[in-house]
Amino acid sequence: MTESFGFRAAGRSDIGLARENNEDSGFIGKRFILVADGMGGHAAGELASSTAVAIIARLDSKKDLNDSSLTSITNSITKEIKNAISKDSSRAGMGTTLTAINFNKNQISITHVGDSRAYLIRNKEIKQLTKDHTYIQTLLDSGEINKEEAKTHPQRSMLLQAIDGATEVVADSLDLEINFGDQILVCSDGLTNVVSDDEILEIINKYEYVGAVSALIE
Repeated sequence: MTESFGFRAAGRSDIGLARENNEDSGFIGKRFILVADGMGGHAAGELASSTAVAIIARLDSKKDLNDSSLTSITNSITKEIKNAISKDSSRAGMGTTLTAINFNKNQISITHVGDSRAYLIRNKEIKQLTKDHTYIQTLLDSGEINKEEAKTHPQRSMLLQAIDGATEVVADSLDLEINFGDQILVCSDGLTNVVSDDEILEIINKYEYVGAVSALIE
């Protein structure tokens, strides 16, 4: 018999020190958790990320969820964003990242586009589960720069893929078996651009849930 785990979660969004508005959106449901980081200006970025949340929230409320529902997530978000742009041309260029996790018994399924991230903390060690869809990541993969150089590279924020309503999206997907006591962190680059993986691990090992989320932001 397959063992079924429940999960506890905490989330928080923070505007940070550099902007006047917050384009991030998040969701914690019965089966899904996600982070979507919007782009495209004051209202448009918020609309793009909240569109992703609304679509997945509808999925979360369904009694039956099949694989076809999961694989169509990005297509549905793309369609809604495209419709929003068609109604207001000033929204052209808006888009969002998406890192969504679906919990099912003792497994998780991850759908990922952009540079928001999912991490697994297991046995007091941290592992990045997603791979950034960024120009910087291609330079790292080719060995042209190292991680220290990536932190200050002038094009470190350049996305190669996002859900923008205009381009075809090929989302990464990952299925992973989870163990009792595993912890999952889903976050935008607002955290990972300034807090290292080692610092994230130290905080999560020290605090639980709300305390960890607050300490990461602080």
